[in-house]
Amino acid sequence: MATEIQFGSRPVKIAFAANILGFIIKAVSTHITGSAALFSETLHSLADAMNSVFLLIGLYLASRPADRTHPFGYGKEVYFWAFVAAVFMLGVISVSSIYRGFDQITHDQSVDTIEVAIVALVASVCLEVVSVSFAVQGLLRYANRLSGLKTKNPFKAFRKVHDPTLKLVFVEDTVALSGVAIALGFLVVVHQTDIHVLDGYASIIIGVVLGVLAVILAMENREKLIGAAADEGTERKIADIARAAPGIKDVLSIKTMFMGSNRIIVHLLVEFDPELRLERLDDLLQNVEKRIKREIPTVLDCFIEPVADMDEIHDEY
Repeated sequence: MATEIQFGSRPVKIAFAANILGFIIKAVSTHITGSAALFSETLHSLADAMNSVFLLIGLYLASRPADRTHPFGYGKEVYFWAFVAAVFMLGVISVSSIYRGFDQITHDQSVDTIEVAIVALVASVCLEVVSVSFAVQGLLRYANRLSGLKTKNPFKAFRKVHDPTLKLVFVEDTVALSGVAIALGFLVVVHQTDIHVLDGYASIIIGVVLGVLAVILAMENREKLIGAAADEGTERKIADIARAAPGIKDVLSIKTMFMGSNRIIVHLLVEFDPELRLERLDDLLQNVEKRIKREIPTVLDCFIEPVADMDEIHDEY
């Protein structure tokens, strides 16, 4: 599972450092100003830091070698811990932010020394930009090396990436940057208009956006946990490789399942030429398996089941 660690851990560590520093800046500023939007962003940074811890735990546990009880390895650990992180994001950040926003609106609380909050948010924007840039680099490296996608567009790469750590960090960092921008924009308006209730509305908006994204990420990782298949493009490429082998007439069925962020297992049911000798059939299937693994590095294991019309099998069988 070295590949998972290579692609996933660096952006997570960068995000963790940025979130801890951002949390300290925002927490001090929240204490001084009493801003609901800044309070939401403080919780946001704290929860993102905790999520980074969950993801690092998942990466570490997923790197364990296969054993008797887990013959395909522990790759799915990353999906479980990414699911936990998404639920934590929903339960802690979203609910608390929405509640704090309503409290700010209903009690009509004012924001003190709002300039401090604005400076803190500007500093947070700088931290989030650095974190997002590392997350984007991780996505592009994954997509270009493992998915065969040549692009510099992180959103195109996002759709091809099956590493939940990279996807979650990218979403977290992008949303964190958006959340800071929302809070900063609203506080600037509050500073100009002296309408302090807008601070509460900013907190609610941030909480709702985070809640929606947390549900989407939780559902995606749930699919992987219960045995999601690889995308149609990957399955089509696997089938094409098998059909191209001399002696294989057709691929009758293909089944795939994710066993980790960069690992899938494959089962093929192939129809072979009944004129083929048994010893040649064994070599053929081994060569097909090797080619599939070579051309699609995400394939962890490949099981090929050959079938033929028994009435037409050569006498040499």
